[in-house]
Formats: sequence, structure tokens, C-alpha cells
Amino acid sequence: MNNHEFHMINEDQLRAAAAKGVGGAGATEEGAAAAAAAAVAAEAAAPSYLQSYLNSGVGVGGIGCGPASVLPELISGMTTVDYQHQGLNRATSGSSPTSIPPILSLKHPFASFGTSKMHADGSYSLAPVTMKYRNIGKNGLRVPLLAFAAWQCFGQLDEAVADSVLTTAYENGINYFDTGDAFAGGAAEVMLGSILKRKAWRRSSYIVSSKLFWKGGPSTHLGGGLSRKFIIEAVEASLRRLQLKYIDILIIHKLDAMCPMEEIVRTMSYLIKNGIIFYWGCSRFAPMHLSEAFCIARQFNCPPPIAEQMLYDMNVREKMELQMLELFHKSGIGCITWSPISLSNDPGIVLLTRRQTFWGSGLGGGGGGYFGATTAKCTELVKLCAKLGCDLTQLSLAWSLQNENVNTVLITASSVPELFQKLNAIKLYSLLNTSINEEIERILQNNPVLKRQMAKTPSITVDVPEPTVGSGDGDEAEEVGD
Repeated sequence: MNNHEFHMINEDQLRAAAAKGVGGAGATEEGAAAAAAAAVAAEAAAPSYLQSYLNSGVGVGGIGCGPASVLPELISGMTTVDYQHQGLNRATSGSSPTSIPPILSLKHPFASFGTSKMHADGSYSLAPVTMKYRNIGKNGLRVPLLAFAAWQCFGQLDEAVADSVLTTAYENGINYFDTGDAFAGGAAEVMLGSILKRKAWRRSSYIVSSKLFWKGGPSTHLGGGLSRKFIIEAVEASLRRLQLKYIDILIIHKLDAMCPMEEIVRTMSYLIKNGIIFYWGCSRFAPMHLSEAFCIARQFNCPPPIAEQMLYDMNVREKMELQMLELFHKSGIGCITWSPISLSNDPGIVLLTRRQTFWGSGLGGGGGGYFGATTAKCTELVKLCAKLGCDLTQLSLAWSLQNENVNTVLITASSVPELFQKLNAIKLYSLLNTSINEEIERILQNNPVLKRQMAKTPSITVDVPEPTVGSGDGDEAEEVGD
């Protein structure tokens, strides 16, 4: 049973319970019994990620909230259960099936996008999200708009929480999981592999990519470098941690200036021919080096890289919008993007870039402090978010997704509510029209295309004075004129 069917069944059961006399303090015993029966049926029809919360006993401040305390909220007119970042958000004060508030309205969740927030207190709905998919560049592999990044924070989560978050992502269409051998010293790969093995999902139903950090990963040797020996041994170690037979996309993080590009390309070709990996990509490669990899791959009939994983957000735009355009259109390379906001400032970011940026306190929910808590840009963006009915995290994700060259955006979450906060950005990106984008550009004032069109220095004109006839002879006057 899919998530949409759950909501429809839930509403029908609620109407049936209401018709039998459920209402206010004067509810009859027959009505209460019918409501309790509807609650049990709704619990049985709930998707697995909701079941895990109904039975987990997770609550505010560690207070248990099992089926007995959650299901009355389903009966009270809510077709979904709302949570806050800190835990379960109790929507009603009733705690027993015999004290059930009247059913006021039975609207399907998110019939229209006002926001992903159901309440003014910042709680988010667990309503299912319809995922959309794009091809990676000009390749046949299709990935969801939002991919899950099993990075540093994921490797340090409690296994039950990580299982719940990953299961929720999978059931909402996120079937692409990205990780790396250096995140949490390899613990992120171990955690991801353990969950995938326990879930026993069909291997063809999801995609796994892993990055090789040849300077700081667990497979790093004294000499370092992207030699054929290092790459093959590091991939074999990652497969053991992931408990997989193959990796769908192997991403090489940062170019080794002391290793020939031909050796890297030929090693990738060897891994693909032997079924150890299916595709390969790059991270933090300059456009020049990506072009070199393409040329060498064509010269020796080897598979070229299919994607570049890069930082892209409202503050960092030059590489995506200026430098990579030719590769996108001519070479057909894809683009996997991430940002500090989408990754909630995951500590693993320091492995990807040396950029030292002040991440102020969160604004608008989840990482809004990326712009700094006191900057004028942040203040204006938060005001715009209030008009759109979203938060800064969702606006940032939606803004990235509207770029046609972005194939997928990596997100992470340490809880199910945080995951749904970011999932709901899918409902927003298609609503960003021309006027909203113009307002965003007015606030940011960092469009690299417009900056390039502007003259960097004012034009300098030299006024040459007209020759004047002096008191000398004619020859001197002619020389001046020349």
C-alpha cells in the first residue's frame, strides 16, 4: 500500500467515525468505540516510516508516545502526524481514545502549497512527497532531484535513527545515496551498508556513490596519490564496508597533480569492465582537468566521467553558471551539487573544501545562518521566505533545483522532521516565477553572468589637443601637425 492510499483510507475511516456520533465532550460510547476501531485500522494502514514512529516511543523530552497517544490525533481531523525538530508535536491535548475532539475538516495534506509548515510553531508534516527524476548529464542514469548524503553526521547517528531517516527517504523516492570513505573514518559507509543489507531492498532499485579521499581517507598510504594501486585497493575496502558487490558511481575527490590523467582514466576503465563500478565522476576538478579527462577517455576508448560533484548555492555561483557551461552542453557531463545549507553544515564539508566561512545561528529553520545572522541579505531573504510561506533552507534548495544543469542536490538529515523539511522544497521550486527570481537577484546582487557583462574598468579616452601655429616658421608648424 502506498502513502497516498494511506491518507485516503485514513480520511474515509475518520468520516465513518464522525458519522457514528464522534463529537466533543458529548461523544457516545458507540462513537468512541468506532473512533478507536478507525484508529487501529489507520495504524495498520500507515506506511512503514510512520509505523516506526508510532511504535518507537519517541517523544518530547524522552516521554514515550506510542500508538495510544498518537492515534487520537489522527482521529481529531489530522490526516498526518506532525513533528518538530525536537521530537513529536502533540497537536491535541487529548491522550486517550475516549476524549476525542470533533472532526472539523478533512482536507488532503498539501492540497496546495502554502508552505510545508502545518503550524505556526514550526512543525512539519509527514505528508508523502512525489519525487521527480532527471538524467545525469547526457547519460542514461536517472537520479532523484534530491539525493541523500550519508556523510559525517550520518555516520555518527544512532543506528535506529539512521535507519528511520534512510527508510523515510527511500519511501519518498530518494533512491540515490552518496557517501565517502573518509566520512567519520569509514563509519558512514559501514552504517549505510548495514542498513541497506538489513532492509534487503532490490539492488536495482537504488544507486550508491562513494568518494575516494586520497589524502585523508582510511585507505591513504604514505605516498598518497591517485595511483592505480591506491584506487583499486580503496574501492575494494569501500565495498567491504558497504557490503555491496559493486558501486554505481565512484567519485574521485580532487586531482592528484603528480599522477597522470591517463592512469586515472585507464584505472576507471578497468573497474568498469570488471563490474566493480558502473560509472565514475569527479569532485573539485577544474573545468580544464575535466576536459583533459574527456579527451584522454575518447583517445583510448575509455568511459569518460559522467558527473562533477560541486558546491553550488546562492553565494557560490561562478563555477556552475560560467565555467562549466561548455562542458555541460558539449561534453554532456552531469552535475551533482551540495551546499552547507542542504547538508546542515555537515562536518564532512571540511574534507571537501578549505573554505572557512562563518555559519551564523540558524534562521528560518535548518542552516539559515549560512548568510550570517546579521547580514542585510539574510534579513531580506527571510522576509521573502515569509511571503512565500517557506524557510530559508527550502528556498535555497528550490533555487538550486530550478537550474537546468543541476541534476540532483545532496541533502542530509539527522531526523525525520528535518528530512521532510528539505523534501518539501520540491513543491516550491516549480513555483519560483520570473518576479520571484528577480527579487532574489536583487537581494543577492552576485549574478556572475551580469558581472561578466559589466566593464571592469571605465574606458579611458585621451584627448589629443589640436596643433597650434606658433610664432616659428612654417616647417616647425608642419612638424607639430605631424
